[in-house]
Amino acid sequence: MPASWLRRATSAGLFGALLALGCRTPRQVHPTREYPPIKLDSREVNGVVVDARAPEPDPTVRQLTLPAAFDPKVQERLAGLASGKGPPLGVIVTVLVADEEPIVDARGEMTRIRVRLELEVKLRSGLVLRRANTESRSDLPPDEATPEEVAFVLDATAIDAFDRYFADPDVLTALNRELAAQSAKD
Repeated sequence: MPASWLRRATSAGLFGALLALGCRTPRQVHPTREYPPIKLDSREVNGVVVDARAPEPDPTVRQLTLPAAFDPKVQERLAGLASGKGPPLGVIVTVLVADEEPIVDARGEMTRIRVRLELEVKLRSGLVLRRANTESRSDLPPDEATPEEVAFVLDATAIDAFDRYFADPDVLTALNRELAAQSAKD
């Protein structure tokens, strides 16, 4: 009896653990930023992600590399902003900061994941319509800051930094005003 009971209990425990994992809700680091229904007066919007950071001089700060999935996400979001009419736009996304550093605040010791991007929106002629910086950060307890969790949080934090700018209806409206002003000059 004890051996068969132990096997059944172990099997039931494993099944319960797998079921619990399967029923988990997806992790969410930042609230999803919904893009407004505003489209840019541009037939296409393309982007390029550039990471030309110098090595970090502070040994307590560890530079991180944005995940390969970041570029396709940026391209998809930018393509979705195009109305199909107007001059093509280019967006240069420059990584200024993508790092992990230990901090201490009212919560105690934490690991901070921070991403800061410079965005440059320009016409094919080279005329810069807008340049802006955007940033997002997330904090983890140090015992949760495994390489896998840091990579997951970095991915979510990087796209949140991007979305903070391009999901803002005021930004899209202002870009359309600038595009209209340029069209009036031509």
